[in-house]
Amino acid sequence: MWADTYNIDVSEVENVLLAFGKSIADYWAPIKSLSLAAIAVREHQHVLIVISTGLLTGTSIFNIAKKRKKKKQTEKIYRRLSDDDKLILKAIQNAHQQGQPTLNAILSAYGKPVEEAVILGKLMDAEKVGLVKKSVANVDDRPILVWINQVRI
Repeated sequence: MWADTYNIDVSEVENVLLAFGKSIADYWAPIKSLSLAAIAVREHQHVLIVISTGLLTGTSIFNIAKKRKKKKQTEKIYRRLSDDDKLILKAIQNAHQQGQPTLNAILSAYGKPVEEAVILGKLMDAEKVGLVKKSVANVDDRPILVWINQVRI
């Protein structure tokens, strides 16, 4: 800021300019701190990129390892199942190939006469150990409960 102080009392001009300058400084103060943050980010952008990429890669590797471990556990459990329990998982697979693996489709694909409550109980037990997963499917705008194998047969 500039003021011509020729033949003027300097203290009056100083008071006016000081108040005017203070309001300008107050206006730009938040932007100044934001600019410091932008400068810091710009200076350290390579470090931030490396850290972000490392975290993303680490998380991805952890998730892949977790999925592999779960798959091995379910395969181990499947190998220990009785023939009747394996037959239920085979019935889910057959029902899935023929359409939607609903409880009724699984019962018809099971091949043996059995009560619905028994199959439903075994499906719930298989879900608890991670062999199957229940899901909701949409057929003709109606929700239906389906069962999906989580282990390869």
